[in-house]
Amino acid sequence: MLMNIRKDAPQRHRERRDNAEGIRHSLRCLCVLCILNEELLKLLQPGFTIVNGAVLLKSQKKLVKGIELGNFSDLTGYECFVNHVHIEDYLGDVVDSDELLKQGLAFAHKTVEGLRSSFPGKRFKVIVAVNESGCNVRFHQIRDGENWLSDDLEKYQEAILVVETPVQK
Repeated sequence: MLMNIRKDAPQRHRERRDNAEGIRHSLRCLCVLCILNEELLKLLQPGFTIVNGAVLLKSQKKLVKGIELGNFSDLTGYECFVNHVHIEDYLGDVVDSDELLKQGLAFAHKTVEGLRSSFPGKRFKVIVAVNESGCNVRFHQIRDGENWLSDDLEKYQEAILVVETPVQK
């Protein structure tokens, strides 16, 4: 029986990988079809900057003036705090949950594109979290020994989507 599991493992891994790629493709299509809100686009247009070794949205840089890096356990926590965008704050008064999710995914997609083109040799996680009260998107560089999220995403009450950028060669 153990032999069958081992023989089966590559096929099951390939099926999961193919399914995950299908989901990623569907999300890319959804994000491309959804036009990002102008106010959210303004957050991304200035690009990124590096402050104290942390990659930050230039538009969020003003947040770091009163924030000490020493208040965080690592650079990942610092980046997640500064690069934390509440999508609903940029969409006006009346927003339904579908539009909120679409805008969150579109913002995440544009963030991934920007990070990949600005930092082709670095890897990042872009995290979308959605619950009944809102949607937020944040990102951090992937570093050895540092994690912002638990490996068990089922622990969270909100829905979580994590997109990792691959290193481009």
